[in-house]
Amino acid sequence: KQVSHHPEKYLKAPIRVTGRLENEGKNYFTDLRVVLKDREGNALQVQPWLPLSLPPSPKPGPGQKPPTLSQFLGKEVELVAVLERTTVKNLGEVYVLNVQSARIIQQ
Repeated sequence: KQVSHHPEKYLKAPIRVTGRLENEGKNYFTDLRVVLKDREGNALQVQPWLPLSLPPSPKPGPGQKPPTLSQFLGKEVELVAVLERTTVKNLGEVYVLNVQSARIIQQ
């Protein structure tokens, strides 16, 4: 809540925030607008930090695949990020979280 109401205080500084990661766009691939929302509905734009999808592996088998953004959407997450001011298509100039690390805290 504090960051969304007074973003200028947190500009360019690493911060740790939690909330539900959601896509406010209409389509995951063509209209992706990732936001972090708290329980009160306050939201911050999030720059996608992971690939949206991965190509099929040439050798199927055991092994862990790298994470994709879809694995975090719809979940409660903790993000360590730097807040920056930038221009976003169809939104104009906004504050955006540039994620340095993320973890799911609740499914």
